[in-house]
Amino acid sequence: MTHKFIEDFATADIAFEASGKDLNELFNSSAEALFEILASTKKIGKSLKKTIKLSNENIEKLLYDFLSEILFHKDQDFMIFNSCKIEINKSENRFNLEATLYGEKINPKKT
Repeated sequence: MTHKFIEDFATADIAFEASGKDLNELFNSSAEALFEILASTKKIGKSLKKTIKLSNENIEKLLYDFLSEILFHKDQDFMIFNSCKIEINKSENRFNLEATLYGEKINPKKT
């Protein structure tokens, strides 16, 4: 699992490139990149866990939905994460994702 940030790609945004040997690793790498953008992940504990279940016919849209869900929980529930476990399966014409995110409530002194 790996990701790298792309410098000078966009003026107001942060871009990253994620990779993995399969969809589970690719989504995990993408989530870890987002975690790093949002906070110093080494300072985040794992006292809370959040399970996310999503489904979509399009894998790119599923990735977008997944990353959006992480941002939603940061803003709505004041949760920040530093790691996750992801399982993606395909049934019929849909990709199904179940992810467990590990983190803690936002503490401005840590982030």
